[in-house]
Amino acid sequence: MSILADCIVVNSRIWRGSGGADGATAIAIHDERIVQIGSDADVLTLRGPGTTVIDAGGRRVIPGLIDSHIHMVRAGLTWNQNVDWSGMRSIAEGLDAIRAKVDATPPGTWVCVVGGWGPGQFTERRMPTIEEIRSISDDHPIFVQYLYESAVVNAAGLAAIGITAETPDPARGWFERDDSGAPTGFCRGVGAFMACIGAAGRPDFETQIEWTAAIMARFNRLGITGVVDPGGMGMSPEAYRPLFELWRRGGMTVRTRLYLMPQGAGLEREQIAANIKHLHPGFGDTWLRLTGAGEMVSYGFFDLEGVQPFEVTDEGADLLRELLEDLLRAGWSIHLHAVLRATITRMLDVIEDVLSRISIDPDRVRISLAHIEPITDQ
Repeated sequence: MSILADCIVVNSRIWRGSGGADGATAIAIHDERIVQIGSDADVLTLRGPGTTVIDAGGRRVIPGLIDSHIHMVRAGLTWNQNVDWSGMRSIAEGLDAIRAKVDATPPGTWVCVVGGWGPGQFTERRMPTIEEIRSISDDHPIFVQYLYESAVVNAAGLAAIGITAETPDPARGWFERDDSGAPTGFCRGVGAFMACIGAAGRPDFETQIEWTAAIMARFNRLGITGVVDPGGMGMSPEAYRPLFELWRRGGMTVRTRLYLMPQGAGLEREQIAANIKHLHPGFGDTWLRLTGAGEMVSYGFFDLEGVQPFEVTDEGADLLRELLEDLLRAGWSIHLHAVLRATITRMLDVIEDVLSRISIDPDRVRISLAHIEPITDQ
């Protein structure tokens, strides 16, 4: 008995990945697997009474996209609390989206824009001003962050996190102040960003599960079917519970590969040793799998986006060397963040030293670097 397709896409241009494009116009899917590619007439022979047939209108059909570095798990915990600025064409459009969220939520509810956008996408070619953010609401804390470079927060947000003229700046964070010392609402640095995001908080556990599913659905609409999540700040074991519960319930729609990251300077040895002891790289299935450690291993290399002065110390380099040896011996792949050329150079020196003494199976264990835009062959 021949297989009948669950779904057939016709009138399309099929891209077959490494096989190239050969003029095929239709594709048949059964039990979440591709079972035939060919002409409309050939593939439609697999049509049955329950088959969904989609007319692509001549558009290109490609394999699902895999994003190799995106903080999906962290973003999912607060997804529907945030405003998504991706694809918006102007600051005016973005501000209208914030107003709509404000109108739909009770006073005192944080409304945040965290990542996923850049000034270059707007016709104005700039960030929103403090005045524009303040004009939206006096009752809702509002926070708009651009990468790890800068952010603006309104008066209600400053009050919620307790930043006043008398409050010192947090470690690795800076709040702009007027002549009287009062914060203006402009800030920079991870310490300032985490103060705002921490005050915004997260919803209850079941809502985090729901919102994690929601961000996956958003990715699916963009053609993303797989992600590599590089860990990140604020990602304690508790933060992964909604993802693992969604996996347990069979609700995953994005294949996810995880790197785990120690949660603060001084905690690296303890937390990485615990991970090596209790976890095994490769744990999971096709939907969710533990890949390795990163994107921070030693916080002595934590140069963020390179917007603040930073220098790798001998102590930080020695710690990275020690931890890389422990992880590689345990069979863990490693994903490392570096932005500044000096950081990258020092990191590569440490990696080469470790690999001169430890052999790894390149088919099973990989070392990858994230960002590294200024890397050279020198």
